[in-house]
Amino acid sequence: MARRGCAGTWGYGGAVNNSKETNPWAVTAAIVLGTLAIGLTMSMLNLGIPLMLADLRTDLETIQWIITGPMLVNIALVPLVSWLTTRLGTRNVYLWAIAIWVATSLPCGLATTPGGLIVARLLQGIGGSLQIPTAIVVMYLAFPRQQRGLAMGLQQGVQWVAPALGMTLGGYLLELHGWRAGFWYPIPIGIASLGLTLWVLPNVRGGTHKPLDLAGLGTLTLALTLLLLAVSQGQRPGWTGIERFSLIGAGLLATAVFVWIERRQATPLFEFTLFRTGMFRTAVTVYFLNHFAAMGVSFAVIVVLQRVFDYSPLQVGWLLLPATLGRVLGEVVAGRLADRWGAWGLCRGGLAMLALASGALGQLEQSPGALALVGLLVLANTGMAFSNAPVLYTGLRALPEPQIQMGSGLFSQIRIIGGTFGVGVVGPLVALCERWGRQPPRDDAATMVPLPGTVPGGYQGYFDLIALLMLVTLVLAVLMPSHWRRAAR
Repeated sequence: MARRGCAGTWGYGGAVNNSKETNPWAVTAAIVLGTLAIGLTMSMLNLGIPLMLADLRTDLETIQWIITGPMLVNIALVPLVSWLTTRLGTRNVYLWAIAIWVATSLPCGLATTPGGLIVARLLQGIGGSLQIPTAIVVMYLAFPRQQRGLAMGLQQGVQWVAPALGMTLGGYLLELHGWRAGFWYPIPIGIASLGLTLWVLPNVRGGTHKPLDLAGLGTLTLALTLLLLAVSQGQRPGWTGIERFSLIGAGLLATAVFVWIERRQATPLFEFTLFRTGMFRTAVTVYFLNHFAAMGVSFAVIVVLQRVFDYSPLQVGWLLLPATLGRVLGEVVAGRLADRWGAWGLCRGGLAMLALASGALGQLEQSPGALALVGLLVLANTGMAFSNAPVLYTGLRALPEPQIQMGSGLFSQIRIIGGTFGVGVVGPLVALCERWGRQPPRDDAATMVPLPGTVPGGYQGYFDLIALLMLVTLVLAVLMPSHWRRAAR
């Protein structure tokens, strides 16, 4: 039986300090602006990867840390969000999130070395860490129960409005002003977000004050950092098998220590009792695999379009615009349909679409026409949408309301971990597929420039592996016990 108060660091007790009536659509507007400020930077940053490679004179493995470094900060800090909201309230935490992101954008744009940019991005990641789970909880609780599938669709869809703008207008700005524009132009939107948040968001405080599980936080961060370092940097020249396996072994050992600590903590970082609910456990698994594949495919597609087919950032933006709009529409539609029809039919259809699109991308041998590329990208992004918002909604719906904040934090953590490793393994998997295909060895398999008009075998193999992973995930969803599927309706 659900009890008032927090069973762990991410609990939500339902206590509210709310001096104003909450309008869910005004709250949605505040979340939209905050998410746009962060999302525009992220989308323009992804699009500017080839520009950074040339300007900063570095390689793809180093550039990956500009993206995955803040994700590691997210991993460490997302569990603190509920602990902070019990003391500061959701509005104040959200304000700090946007303020930190805006304040660190300037030093990011002024960085002149890869190391300096990575450090500034790590600081910027603090803001993203606070924003991600807070936005989910604010949206979920702002809407009535019968519209919470729509709320999750809106919240997830908003994250893809920013790429729609970043890939088009952002591509134009990048061509005019270079990759630094990705950090400077979203600043006014962030400032506007701060004002709207102060005006419309109630300051909700939930749960009771409980000690922070510092031992669990430290071992989790260490474990995931070691494992990510092993998979993303293990293919660099000079690394030996012993070094790679030592990192993996140390990461797995730290993971075991983390689990051991958590099972003995009175206020654990992860409340493992959540996983006793079969629906929640399955939703988390599918959510992780979906984000692992989706983030990796999105990263690989941008690299292929620019460094293989020689498209400019602006051209890539226009090619990706229909797919991004399809993702936005798909998230909202899927969330609304989940309210009416249940989630798992939509999820299985989405996984099948993503598998089909990934397999087709892996079969490209000649430079395809723009229409064919757009069609495949729309199919992939629609599949990502249909296997995303409904799963998040179903996982949260399986929990008692006092555990929504805890579940939201865990989903945010799973999303970050899945996306971080999804991006981190692109380079190593491409290199591995090159060796399987018996291609000549290259210093940087993830950034090589092949013969004009052809897709390198490493990328073909990578997309094929992602398609296989999505088919396995689809089988998991199909074989899910029928009483779990009924509970999702």
